[in-house]
Amino acid sequence: MRDLFVLLGHPVSHSLSPTMYRAAFRSLGISAAYVALDVREFEPAWLAVRRLQVRGGNVTVPWKEAAAGALDEASERARRLGSANTFWRTSEDRIAGTETDGEGFLRAVEEDFGVPASGLRVAVLGAGGGGRAVAAALAAAGAPAIALWSRTRERTERLAAELRGEGYEGALAELESGAGGPRLPPGEGVDLLVNATSLGLRSGDPAPADPADFPGARFAMDLVYGREPSAFLRACAAAGAQTADGRAMLLHQGARAFELWFARPAPLDAMRAALAHALARPS
Repeated sequence: MRDLFVLLGHPVSHSLSPTMYRAAFRSLGISAAYVALDVREFEPAWLAVRRLQVRGGNVTVPWKEAAAGALDEASERARRLGSANTFWRTSEDRIAGTETDGEGFLRAVEEDFGVPASGLRVAVLGAGGGGRAVAAALAAAGAPAIALWSRTRERTERLAAELRGEGYEGALAELESGAGGPRLPPGEGVDLLVNATSLGLRSGDPAPADPADFPGARFAMDLVYGREPSAFLRACAAAGAQTADGRAMLLHQGARAFELWFARPAPLDAMRAALAHALARPS
């Protein structure tokens, strides 16, 4: 009987995680299946994960925070962030988990833009699971300045307080919000603009911010990925920024998850090739 791995999220029809992991399993001859589940209610889905003896999996929007609270054994990182995107079974009745998005993001920035995130001033749009992971990773890497914004101001304030509480020594700001979305305080500037909101998951979604409010930004990354650039990336490219979507982050956070599941190196080349092939196909 094959081991079962799952992705829990809503929506998940766009996800290439199954493609990526199935390629990894084939590459190494692992007898396992990976299935994406569109989950509208977290608790019944998590109960099913327990009852069906699912070996492990991933969690995406909007359930990363719920997953962190449901784990039997949460890593220190997952507890601090209140967010988890990777889980695995440690015994018949116990499930452990952690967050791999932050590590995946840092690797993706260097791969996509050729510079370490530790040297960049960054604006992070969104303070959900993805935004929290990105901001925490940037703080841990020593990025000199981080600006935060969320559609829910309380989330922005909570995340800023957590970063300060963790001893972040760089410049930390909460972005102003106007009718057109977030904007920098006067006199501030960033090198990298990151969309960690869910805007872009659906065709026709608007950009979460106007690049004109972030003059001088050299780079822009959208954690969403797809065959065509999101409205956010199109606007940033038009403003002169070098852009990248979330495919490299998906790859690297997924590789780390694989290593946690199987205690062996992930077949990165096979996973990368599967993603590239899937994203090159016509929709």
